[in-house]
Amino acid sequence: MQHYRCYFLNSSSRIIASLTFDCVDGQAALSEARRHLQDHECRAAAELWCDDCYVGCALRTDAWIEESFGLDAAFASIRLARCPLVQRVF
Repeated sequence: MQHYRCYFLNSSSRIIASLTFDCVDGQAALSEARRHLQDHECRAAAELWCDDCYVGCALRTDAWIEESFGLDAAFASIRLARCPLVQRVF
């Protein structure tokens, strides 16, 4: 089990909440982050970290896509490109 930090962002890319939890791997941690996105309407995205390593970003719409159709690895690069904090850097 690894320890993950999840930062929840609003639509303005501001951190509005955080959560820490343990998961077996990054995929399981991203699924957990997506599940917590649905807890509050103001959460637009979740950025996931394991120690100093960036794991990924989940958008609120990803949670709906995964629940309805299943999310495969092809979405990983798209999700990273759409991550609000990554966009702010570039």
